[in-house]
Amino acid sequence: MSIKLNNNNLKGTIPDEIANFKNLITLNLSQNEFNLQGTEFPIKITELSKLQNLYLNNCNLISNTTIINGFEEKFITKKIGNLSALKILDLSNNKLNGPLIFEWGNLKSLEELNISNNDLSGILSSELGNLRKIKKISAGGNLFTGSIPYEIGNIQSLEEFSFQENSLSGALPDFTKSNIKVFFVGGNQALSGNLSVSGLCKPNLTINIDGTNITDDCP
Repeated sequence: MSIKLNNNNLKGTIPDEIANFKNLITLNLSQNEFNLQGTEFPIKITELSKLQNLYLNNCNLISNTTIINGFEEKFITKKIGNLSALKILDLSNNKLNGPLIFEWGNLKSLEELNISNNDLSGILSSELGNLRKIKKISAGGNLFTGSIPYEIGNIQSLEEFSFQENSLSGALPDFTKSNIKVFFVGGNQALSGNLSVSGLCKPNLTINIDGTNITDDCP
């Protein structure tokens, strides 16, 4: 079962009744304005246990507000980890902010993750390495800091790693075990290392390391 309402100039909010479609496989609400002031990520969607493909890009989404120890915190609901059947998650080009605190270990079927062009921040969790079927991670145009976890380099299925224009730092992990074909980290000024040492001298690899301290020492 699929619901595809992309590019329809939908307004308002995404109704809680969306959770009634228990057999939903694909939900595409992308390219809709909804609320111009921002619509919080619809938590009810995380009750769709059979959902495989979720497209909420370009929807003016903002992070969920949570009160922790009396203080207001904003981040995307960690209940996204309930979507264990999910294969594609596209939240790109929204207004999401705060850290990613998903239960990554539950997203064992995830193949494509696109969270590019938001205001997401914090360090990258080593639990990203638990995404054993992931092929594409796109997170360019955010505010991520810290190093790239070495666990990411060990994902054999990984084909695309795009984290350009963030604030990542430290040395590159070893990507020798991966099937990497696209590697974009340009604009991360404090990112360092050598392509050869990191196993990134592979044939037919598309790469962007402009504006970094990474050395291209491939033969």
